[in-house]
Amino acid sequence: MDIIPDHRYGEATARIQDIVNESCRIAWFRHVDVGAVQQKAEELVLTHLRTLQSLGILETPTDLGVAWIAGPVNNLCERVSDPYEPWGGRWAKWTNAISAKMTEVFVQIERSASLSSLVRPPLWPVNGKPSICGTILVAHGVNLANAGFTPSTDDWGVAWALLAQAESRIWYALVWELWQIHKPEINPYLPLLQMYELGVFPMGLEGDRFHLYHYEVQEVPSGGKAGQNN
Repeated sequence: MDIIPDHRYGEATARIQDIVNESCRIAWFRHVDVGAVQQKAEELVLTHLRTLQSLGILETPTDLGVAWIAGPVNNLCERVSDPYEPWGGRWAKWTNAISAKMTEVFVQIERSASLSSLVRPPLWPVNGKPSICGTILVAHGVNLANAGFTPSTDDWGVAWALLAQAESRIWYALVWELWQIHKPEINPYLPLLQMYELGVFPMGLEGDRFHLYHYEVQEVPSGGKAGQNN
């Protein structure tokens, strides 16, 4: 994405540019050395959840643990029924909590003359409307094709849903920077971006476990294609 003009988003401009740059550099669905990233990823989970709790967004379980899911994307669900959340409502409590908070944030930004004046192109195509995003940052078909997924397969659908979810959360991080323009240290969505950078997908809370997913290529017979599931 093109460089954002200086001061376009006030004091948040540099931080917003960093988020955009970092998200666009992520290599999606790459091999992950879990041993090398596990400690950092789990620390990010704790940072994210503690921030949510401190902000009153979500109560964190007292006996919190982190669980890992690995393998091809079809390990996340048996069949694709919802194109945006093909894994169903397994992690809905967490997903709904962070989405509901952002709905509040959108309203508060729109009601603030100073903040809504910063919601403008190039990132936001409609002035003053933070819920309307502009340029797609990560949910590109080329990212799926580069990872070996085949269009019109279930695996493509699940992988696209993971990217669409990442896209949404990256935009949450961007909007939060505007809303808390003078408090950049409390953005609860930045740890999610950092998990994506590690090659890890934060799926959400289920009971007292926060689930992280990392993609592993499914071995296929000679002549087949990784990521294909008809």
